[in-house]
Amino acid sequence: MKPMMLVVLSATILFATSCGLSEKEKTELLQAQQAKDDSIRTAEIKQVKDEDALKSALGDSLSRYKNLLDLQQNTLIQLRANLYTANDEMTQVKAFHFGRLPQARENDIRNQELKIQSLMLAQTNLQAAIKNTTEKINAIKIELELSK
Repeated sequence: MKPMMLVVLSATILFATSCGLSEKEKTELLQAQQAKDDSIRTAEIKQVKDEDALKSALGDSLSRYKNLLDLQQNTLIQLRANLYTANDEMTQVKAFHFGRLPQARENDIRNQELKIQSLMLAQTNLQAAIKNTTEKINAIKIELELSK
């Protein structure tokens, strides 16, 4: 019985020592895990950088559109002043001028009407552009809020 127990004990010890991973396998597993962890960290860093770049680009766009809106609003003020002046000039053109022929008066009135119409059209187009710019600014603000 003793020799049988020795054989069983030896087989058990041999089996127990052979079940674990070899040092090489352990090293390979650790390196694979480390590569996986490094890949995850790199992806997270890239995502943060991409989000920062997007926020920066949106901020730049917002700044440009705000500057454009200021310019458009100033231009609209100038157009309104020009329209007011053109209407005053129309009053002057329609008034009686000594020595002016009726045909010259009608030509002056027609020219002034064209000037007023073009100013009104420019004003209408600029108001539409201002509305469009304001909508873009609001869209960028919403996108900035969503990216936070």
